[in-house]
Amino acid sequence: MEQELIAYGLSDKEAKLYLLCLKTGETTANRLIKLSGLARGTTYDILDKLKARGLLSAYVKEKATFFRANDPEVLIKSLDEKKTAINKIIPSLKKVSKSLDNNHHIEVLQGLSGVKKILDDVLKQAKNVIIMGNEKDAREVILHHPENFRLRRLEKKIKIKNLLEESATARELKNDKYSEVRHTSELKNLHEVLIIYNDTTAHILMQEPLNIFKIKSKEYTLTQKLLFENMWNLAKK
Repeated sequence: MEQELIAYGLSDKEAKLYLLCLKTGETTANRLIKLSGLARGTTYDILDKLKARGLLSAYVKEKATFFRANDPEVLIKSLDEKKTAINKIIPSLKKVSKSLDNNHHIEVLQGLSGVKKILDDVLKQAKNVIIMGNEKDAREVILHHPENFRLRRLEKKIKIKNLLEESATARELKNDKYSEVRHTSELKNLHEVLIIYNDTTAHILMQEPLNIFKIKSKEYTLTQKLLFENMWNLAKK
C-alpha cells in the first residue's frame, strides 16, 4: 500500500505516517514519533502537510493534540477535484500548445508516402522552393516522384533553385523560366535531399528506410537558406 500511496503523490515519509495514523486511529504526535522512528521536527512537518492535503484531522483533548486519519475516500475526492480543475484549463493549454506549434514544429515522416506529403505541401503552399541534393540518388530511391513533382510544379509556376551534384543525370535538368540549376561536386556523395519552402525545411535521408524530418521554424529555415546561398554562389551553372 505504501508504494501505491507514493505513486499517488505522497512522499515515502508521508505515506508511512499516513498508514500509521490509519492503523492507530486516534493518536498523538509523540506516539507517532516512537512508532515511525522519524525525528520530532520531521514528524510535525509531515503531519502539517497531511492535514493540508485533507488526509488528517487534528483536535485538542485534555490539553493534548490528537491526530486521526480521515476516510481514505478523501484520496479519490482529491483526484476528482484536480481533474475538474485541469479540465477547466485544458482549452487554454491547447491554445498555448497551438501557438508554440505555429512557431516551431518538428514532424518525422517515413517512406515514399512521407516524401509525397512534403512534395504535395510544396505544391499547395509555396511560390518558391529550394532543393539541394543528389539527383541520381533521388531518382533511384524516390522513383517517379521527382519527375512528377517537376511537371506539376511547372504547371503551378512555382520557381525553384536546384543545387545538384556534378553528374550526367543531374545535367539532364535544364534552366527554364521557372527553374535555375547549378552543380557542385561536393554533393556527389551526399545521401540527403534538402527541401526549403516558406518557413519549412525538410531533410530527406536517402537510405532505407526513408526518413524525413520536417522542421517548421522561421529561424531555422532562415539559417538553412543562408547556408544554401553560400553554396549556390560558389556552384557551377
